Amino acid sequence: MSAKRMIKIITGNIDSGKTTFVKEVAKGWGLAGILSLKVFSNGMHIGYNAFDLLTNRTYILARKKDIELLEGPCIGDYNFSQHTFDILTEQYSGFTKNMVIDEIGPLELQDKGFSKLLENLLANRSVDTDLVLVIRNRCLYACIDKWNLEPSEIIKR
Repeated sequence: MSAKRMIKIITGNIDSGKTTFVKEVAKGWGLAGILSLKVFSNGMHIGYNAFDLLTNRTYILARKKDIELLEGPCIGDYNFSQHTFDILTEQYSGFTKNMVIDEIGPLELQDKGFSKLLENLLANRSVDTDLVLVIRNRCLYACIDKWNLEPSEIIKR
């Protein structure tokens, strides 16, 4: 019988250092995957880019609605790039190495964003590797319930 993929959850409030923590441990944990990095212009936070740890490529992920309109879902002050979700979901679906998704949150709870990627990865849980999920505190238990997650570890930031 194959071991199941271990699930580690990194959780905390907005700006608590979740992504910074994952950036610091990514190499040591042997992680590929997706980091959501803040984007600033003239000192103002204008959105997020998705950084692909496997290819070292950066994709536009989200922008504030009053800054730039992207074709994709909207939540709060942000609109998201469906194109970026599609590219990264295709690249990582079925991925069998240690992986991070930063972050799983309100979009995914509405079956948007990286929800399809997460579902594909959870369906392919026969390998003994880690799946690291960055989840904001307020979404943690809803995400655990929605995807029947059984985390081996929850790291609070």
